[in-house]
Amino acid sequence: MAVVPKNSQSIFPDYPRDTPTVDKDGTFNAVVDLGFGSLFQALQDNFKNEGIMIPSLSAVDMAAIQSLYAGYIDGTYEALALAIKDISGQTVFDKDTYITNQFVIAVDTNGIVLLAEWVPLAMQLTSVGDPNVATAGVINWLCLDTTGPTLYACTVTGNPGTWVSV
Repeated sequence: MAVVPKNSQSIFPDYPRDTPTVDKDGTFNAVVDLGFGSLFQALQDNFKNEGIMIPSLSAVDMAAIQSLYAGYIDGTYEALALAIKDISGQTVFDKDTYITNQFVIAVDTNGIVLLAEWVPLAMQLTSVGDPNVATAGVINWLCLDTTGPTLYACTVTGNPGTWVSV
């Protein structure tokens, strides 16, 4: 009985493994070319020449989104996931406060939803000496004084910001 060689499992099973990816001139075959084209087009939704594009929302819009999840706090994550999409990790720019926020759904070990809210992303800077002298800051940013070392948190946005040691 002849042994039939097994083809290894493809990472992308919809791409045929027995067709060469490129021809003798180095040109992609039609399937691979279409796949890369689709990938690049999908990436262009969030990636531009300027970098990653983060959508802007007003504080009112962010509060409306957060309110959709408020009823699931103290309930199970399973119930939340069946009823509404988990948007954990979605990042937006609050155009009212000029702070970048990320949506976080925190769940305890029993699957109970503890919080579902926008959390400001903190920026960490370094400075040589007290950052109150000349370091610009935005509320919730952190700054490490490398001479101390002392960690500061910005409490008032400005140039320089108002920094308090923590």
